[in-house]
Amino acid sequence: MHSMVDPYFEAFAIFHLHPDAFEIEEAYVTTTSLPEGLRLKMGKFRSAFGRINEKHQHAWNFDEQPVIYKALFGPDVISDPGVQLQWVAPTDTYIMTGVEALQGGNDKSFGEPEKNNLFVGYLKTSLDISDDMSLLAGMSLAHGKTEENRDSDVYGVDLTIRKQLGSYSALSWQSEYLQRNKDTQNTTDKQAGLYSGLVYQYNKNYSGGVRYEKITKNSIETDNLDKYTAMLQYKPFPFSRLRLEYSHDRTKVIHGNQKDIDTVMLTINIATGAHGAHAY
Repeated sequence: MHSMVDPYFEAFAIFHLHPDAFEIEEAYVTTTSLPEGLRLKMGKFRSAFGRINEKHQHAWNFDEQPVIYKALFGPDVISDPGVQLQWVAPTDTYIMTGVEALQGGNDKSFGEPEKNNLFVGYLKTSLDISDDMSLLAGMSLAHGKTEENRDSDVYGVDLTIRKQLGSYSALSWQSEYLQRNKDTQNTTDKQAGLYSGLVYQYNKNYSGGVRYEKITKNSIETDNLDKYTAMLQYKPFPFSRLRLEYSHDRTKVIHGNQKDIDTVMLTINIATGAHGAHAY
């Protein structure tokens, strides 16, 4: 749900309907007319940490969440009550920096929501390499406390390159690396991983892509902790989408034994009503 409140604010709300619950995923207001390139967001929202934390599943290039995101943040990602301040530099090249003060309820990496304890900062930029090629890059940091009141830090870097091949044809490459340093009673637990995906949009109806993921740091051996995904997508119209996806996952370790898991997913996504375009 979206509405312009007045000349100074606009409001957003996003809900999830589950079989046994109705959940407010996001509910926030943003300013529209602060001076000097500033924008303020207040309420419950997805953090702008990294490349895809802020995006909802229907806007992802692949249906499944990257393994490193799932390991560090879980399916709910970083989404908390709080406040966000962003500033866009007055330069020809897009440069945006932002800071957030959040509750810190994510129990995968943080999990002490009794008081505001999670702070996020990031720097993002975009530039046109040529008339038909653009680049997005970013660096992010999240610092918070665990349930045991110990420090937990997550670092992220991301890079996206898009090449426009025609009116409806494009090639995009998106990669991201995350690392968490989480203090425990006797040591610092380090976990890290990456994903890198290539998507080819043939025309306005058909596209396909492949993605590679790997856990690079963990408490167990990481030589074979990786995942391969391939997808084919058909969009008969702008507001409907069919996607077929196959993945071979070698990142699961159950009771000390590594398991290979093959998954096939067929999904349909539909949108109705007024719907703004998503940033790539």
